[in-house]
Formats: sequence, structure tokens, C-alpha cells
Amino acid sequence: MNISCTKKLLDELNIVPGERVEEDPLFSWHANLFDVGPRKAAILVNDKARYCVLLYNLEEPQLKRFGKIAADAIADAILNEGIAANIAKDYIKSAGKATFTKTNNRSIVASMNQFAKRVESCREDLERRDMDQLEFSFIVNAGRYKIGEGYEVPKGIFYTGLADFANTEKLFLTKVFQLLITLDLDGQKVWRRVYVPSRVTFEKLHFVIQIAMGWQGYHLHEFVFPDAGKPEVSIVNDDEIIFDRKPDFFDYPTLKDTQTKLTDYLFKYQDFEYVYDFGDYWDHQVRVEKVIRNCPINFPLCIGGKGNCPPEDVGGRGGYKEFLEAIGDPAHPDHEMLVEWGQMQDYRDFNINEVNEELIWALYHKVG
Repeated sequence: MNISCTKKLLDELNIVPGERVEEDPLFSWHANLFDVGPRKAAILVNDKARYCVLLYNLEEPQLKRFGKIAADAIADAILNEGIAANIAKDYIKSAGKATFTKTNNRSIVASMNQFAKRVESCREDLERRDMDQLEFSFIVNAGRYKIGEGYEVPKGIFYTGLADFANTEKLFLTKVFQLLITLDLDGQKVWRRVYVPSRVTFEKLHFVIQIAMGWQGYHLHEFVFPDAGKPEVSIVNDDEIIFDRKPDFFDYPTLKDTQTKLTDYLFKYQDFEYVYDFGDYWDHQVRVEKVIRNCPINFPLCIGGKGNCPPEDVGGRGGYKEFLEAIGDPAHPDHEMLVEWGQMQDYRDFNINEVNEELIWALYHKVG
């Protein structure tokens, strides 16, 4: 694996660059070292695809093993895409031991600088651990960038290159959870059945539920994992909630959804709650129906559903019942007003195709 390094990185590594040997650009990378506040970070950019891999918070021992650290980070990024483990392993093996040369492509260096700016824009999330280096790479590579004469998506070019390398059309083998999400509305049930990649955080699951059910994301939310009828752990999206729930008053931990992955809990619990909007209090029941070990997709997918979720701020179950009575009765004095209000709230019939068009966004919502 040839890594073309900037002078700053070569000086930091104390390496005399060798002569560059031309090879398949899929196995060649450019690298740069830069500071993100008090921390050091490196950007690796693939010569062929402009696919970016971030190495964040590098310390001296890691810099001494930069070739191995870089190869491991690339392998982790490939696996985090949901690509089959044997393809990731074969790619790293075929790339071979890292060799270091000087940068030789101004266009790729420009791409590295562009990605470094994206790292800086995500600095607060990285420092708070609301984003890690794998999530940064996963998200940033889904954007469109100038490559050659046009604009391309690095992720797509990298996928194609890996599929050609492996001589396969089955690039993805992802572990996914099949979840059944149910909202009981006084006798009528709204439900969705979804696939969610196991690698994602509860923040991502929140967005999947929002999109699948038809919510707008205006309010706070909470995941609650009960044990013998009592909460054993709570996962929220608000730092103030975590701060307010002091251990002296709460006998169960409250965790941040950006820092907690599905694999931390969904192998242990079959059933849990997702509460959205603490005022109207929409408590969804979520069941882990099965774990699919080798799913050929690497994104969330809705595979079934029925019913409409209420409009935002309708006033809880009682308000929703009154809303349905009014819009269902043309003679009701509030009929026209509430029909118009419902349209403004995007109240509409469940459409699985529209849901699946939007679900990809759930993985890429956090872009610096």
C-alpha cells in the first residue's frame, strides 16, 4: 500500500520517502497530518475514489506505527460500510505493507485539505464523542466532490472499485436488527417493521423511527429498557437531561444516544420503549423480532407498516381522538380548520415507498 505523505507528515514520522512505484490507484492513498485543537489528526484519501478515512486524536505511539494504524483504520472504515469482512480482509492483504512516498497529485492534496476543513467543522462533536472517526468517514464520503472533470460521490466510486476487485455483485453482508415498532392509539395500532444496521447508534435509530412513523422531530425523545417493570437504563438525546438525572435521585443510568450503539443493548433486550414528545407522550413499543446475520443491504429499510401517526402537538391521545372526529365529519364546526391544520403538519397516509426514499437520510443527517 503506497501512502503519499505531505512534508509535515513525513517530518513527524521521521521517514525518508522512497521512490513511488505505480500501482492500481484503488490501493494507493494520500495522507496529511494536521491539528484539531490540541489533538493531532490525519486524513487518508484514496487515490482512485477520493474516499476519506479519518484518524483522530493520534498520539506519539500511534504515529510510530502509522502504516499499521492507517491499514487498520481503512479496514475498519470498510467494515463500517457494511461490506463483507472477507472483502475487507482481502483488500488489506492485497494492498500489502505500507510504503511511504511524497505527495504527487495536487488534486488529491486539495481533497485532503477540503476534508480537513470538514473535520474542523465537526470538532465539537468529535471532542464530545457525539461523533467518532468511523462515523465521520461514513458520513463525509456520501457527499459530492469535484473529481476529475465532474462531481462524484467517493463512497460510490469506492464501492464499485471494491466490487470489481472482489469480482462480486454481493458487496454487502451486514448484521441487521429486524424491529417491530408499535404505537397503540386507544384501540387502533400504528406499526412499522424495519431493518436497522446493528452498527449504528441510538441517535440513528431515533431518526429511523421518526421517518418510518411519520414524525417531524420537533421534540425530545428517550429510549427506556425495563427490567421487571422498572427502568434499567435510559438513553436520551439531551445533555441537560443527563445532568439533571443525578445518581442520588435516579437508580438507573441515563446515557447519550450519540455515544451508545444498538449492539450495546439489543442483544440483551427483546423489548424496549421509545418515548417521543414528553408533553403528548407518545410511547412506542419496540420489539427485536430477529437478528439477520448476512443482510445484503447496508442501510435502514421499512418492510411493512399500517396506520398514520398523529400530527405533532395534537394534544396527546385525547387530542388526537378529537382531531380524527373533526376531520372525519364535514359537519363538525372545526372540520375545515383542522383539515387545513393537519395538512400544515404534514399529516398524511403511510406510504412505504416515500418512507424508504427518506430513510437513507437517517444515516447521513450529521454533516459538518
